[in-house]
Amino acid sequence: MDDPQTAQLVATLAHLRQRIAELEASAESDIRQRARLSALAAAAGLSLANSDSLAGALQQCAEALVTHMGAALARIWTLNERDEVLELQASAGLYTRANGPQGKVQVGQSVIGRIAQYRTPYLTNAAVSDGQVSDHDWAQREGLVAFTGHPLIVDGRVVGVMALFARHALSDATVSAMASVADHIAFGIERHRSADALRTAEERMRFALEAASVGIWDMDYATGVLRWSEILEGQYGLQPGTFSGTFEAFVERVHPQDRDALLETIASASRTGADFSVNHRALWPDGTVRWLSGAGRIYLGERGEPMRGVGISLDVTERQTLEEQYHQSQKMEAIGRLAGGLAHDFNNLLTAILGYCELLLDNLNPNDPRHADVVEIQKAGESAARLTRQLLAFSRKQIIELTLLDLNAVVTDIRGMLGRLLSEDVTVVLSLRPELAPVKADRGQVEQIVMNLAVNARDAMPTGGTLTIETANVELDEHYTQTHPGVKPGPYVALIVTDTGTGMTPQVQARLFEPFFTTKDIGKGTGLGLATVYGIVARSGGTINVFSEVGSGTSFKVYFPRMDAAEMVVEPASRPRVRAETVLVVEDAEELRELTRRLLERLGYGVLVAAKTDDAFRLFERHSSIDVLLTDVVMSDAGGRELIRQLTEQRPALKVIYMSGYSEDAIAQHGVLKPGIAFLHKPFTSEALGRKIREVLDQ
Repeated sequence: MDDPQTAQLVATLAHLRQRIAELEASAESDIRQRARLSALAAAAGLSLANSDSLAGALQQCAEALVTHMGAALARIWTLNERDEVLELQASAGLYTRANGPQGKVQVGQSVIGRIAQYRTPYLTNAAVSDGQVSDHDWAQREGLVAFTGHPLIVDGRVVGVMALFARHALSDATVSAMASVADHIAFGIERHRSADALRTAEERMRFALEAASVGIWDMDYATGVLRWSEILEGQYGLQPGTFSGTFEAFVERVHPQDRDALLETIASASRTGADFSVNHRALWPDGTVRWLSGAGRIYLGERGEPMRGVGISLDVTERQTLEEQYHQSQKMEAIGRLAGGLAHDFNNLLTAILGYCELLLDNLNPNDPRHADVVEIQKAGESAARLTRQLLAFSRKQIIELTLLDLNAVVTDIRGMLGRLLSEDVTVVLSLRPELAPVKADRGQVEQIVMNLAVNARDAMPTGGTLTIETANVELDEHYTQTHPGVKPGPYVALIVTDTGTGMTPQVQARLFEPFFTTKDIGKGTGLGLATVYGIVARSGGTINVFSEVGSGTSFKVYFPRMDAAEMVVEPASRPRVRAETVLVVEDAEELRELTRRLLERLGYGVLVAAKTDDAFRLFERHSSIDVLLTDVVMSDAGGRELIRQLTEQRPALKVIYMSGYSEDAIAQHGVLKPGIAFLHKPFTSEALGRKIREVLDQ
């Protein structure tokens, strides 16, 4: 046993045993290290996957670093790229607060900022003396030995920094292995940020859609499931969550008259994959009808089959109503211009017919057989004149004289006339608000409104009923004016006429104010009554609405702008006639010129007539005794307005009377007679002519 070779062999074996033990210990340490790193990676991955918030996930990662790496302190910062500042999100171990001196670190400053700037890890096992560690006293006090920091990088971009302090040395292998953990955390940060950005975008989109009341739908053609947002359910009159989720259920909610067109549009898009848009009516469970405007897109598969459809929907009922009202007003304005032009020409003819009837009747003995014939002609002419006035009122071309009116007084005064107009089985009830504000309107036209509405009510109650006339002071707000174009918000006086008659269908209500539209039998109505009412009300700056249901009666609500009672006009007193006055008549229609001359001469006036403005100038220069100029407004060579301007410049005291079937120029501003301007409506009688001449001369 003392053989040197044997001793050498024993020593070698002992060395081998020691080396094997060392290798086993190293391997065991490496296995434990790998196990710790694997556990750390797993813990970090679970934290980043399961946590709803980024800050919460990073805090769990920092705690895992402390637990699995035996670290004394672990921290994680994220990079604010806009400000180039690292913001502390998580801190575990010695300190758990995410604020303090290291709460914000500028990129490039301190060891943490330089790790982000240069994108390289850093390791030191001499924390108490390393120049990169800023607080050596703190490190020595806490017994810290090692420090390591890692940049968190995704796709070449730094998104943060991970760092830890340990009370034991860290090997290069350990630090290298931690790089994979840093990658997990970096990708987790990016994923959470993307999710947060997506969630923020979705929240903004949802808010925008909800604020704009936009509904959303999503169709899965493979399963046949159609999903609606709550807003879309509301657009179809459904409670949230009650839509059954099928295409067939959707079609049932579409108005029957719109289904074929909508299905054809969707079918075409399903074949081509093209975007589509539709306008259709939604039929609510309670019978309400709303207009919806939608757009969609259908995605096709590889074989051209529809796979998915998405789209939006918007309730456009108010816009549709406004457009219809706008088109209706345009149509009525066009018809009004035509009606006004016809009425103007017709009034010239009626003036001649009625005037010559009056002359004939004066010269015929009442017992003459021809007397009755002329009377019938005169009656027909007067009926035609009334019809013409209705046309002018509808077209807003009629000249009216506005005064302050008390609607209560107007309604009370014609109460007796209504009794004669209506049948005995119709009861008239007046509900007039005391202290009613005045309105500015033409009394005759207001009476015409009441009479026309009363006649309509009578015809709607063939077996009797109740006609109620109400007045009230009201305020029309912004909401009302938004759905009634041309109406301004403010104080109004309401005139409400309600009957208990048969009511009207929506189709009839839609055409109610159209001229010549009537539901009455041929010969029973002209179709101008309500059109006339519409024209009068619109001309006064007011508005009119109708509320009606079949079997439940009808209510017309007329709103006049409220006025100030201080504007009352006092009529001048009549003065006695002191001498024979001279009238200069300017009219280019020969039959009217001659008729007017004869009528005025019968009334005792001196008369000069002119067919053209040149003739009028010559007569005016030769006759200084002319007291009144009676001129038509529209003539073939020049208007009466220009004639008057020149004549009144020569003689400012000259009295002037306009005459016409209608006028839109200087006599009337928007069809309303200007104060101080005298106007004679055509057709006129000798009595009306004489009264107007006398009225002007007596001023």
